[in-house]
Amino acid sequence: MQQKHPSHSDRKEALIMAAAELFVERGYDQTTIEAIIERVGASKGGFYHHFQSKSDVLDAVVEKMTHQWTAYLEQRLAAPGLGAVERLNLFFKTSAQWSRERIWIIDKLLVLYRDENLLIRHKLEQLGVEASLPMLTQIIKQGNAQGVFDAPQPDETARIILLLANSLRALQSRDLARIDQQPELIEQVEQRVALGLQMMERMLAAPAGSIEPVGRELLY
Repeated sequence: MQQKHPSHSDRKEALIMAAAELFVERGYDQTTIEAIIERVGASKGGFYHHFQSKSDVLDAVVEKMTHQWTAYLEQRLAAPGLGAVERLNLFFKTSAQWSRERIWIIDKLLVLYRDENLLIRHKLEQLGVEASLPMLTQIIKQGNAQGVFDAPQPDETARIILLLANSLRALQSRDLARIDQQPELIEQVEQRVALGLQMMERMLAAPAGSIEPVGRELLY
């Protein structure tokens, strides 16, 4: 039987997945092109057929993650008959759930907050905000129309909420990583979640307690 060789798209996908795993395991700076090639069993020529540099692979990793997340989120939010508050809570809950289910993000989630992974996190956050901005803006417009929100600039309000969520996530991840050594941080983490939700509700002029927490990390 003739051996079936992987297609160009399969090889590219394998390189992207190997790079994603290595970036989380070792950090972006400590991952070499040679390590990516070795993990896949590819040739150097095969790597450069698809990517010009390690930075190109990073862009492909982030774009793949963002595309998968956006498609998953759009599918869930398309459920008929949802009110704006329900859809907003589903937006945060689904986003957090998607993240937790992805092994190479979740099992080592806090790794992304190491200094050596700053570039990955920055790219993820930037693309994440731009990809989810239209969805959150639409939810806010729906809430305005239903009279449950009163946000005069839905697009800018959505952007600020997403940036706030990024900042809270960074703070929470830093403290969650230290809870084993400093259990007293638990109270601070819980208080920060409550404060973050109150701030979002006030920006939207939403009913108090309408935004549900998705966890101590307040991930989206």
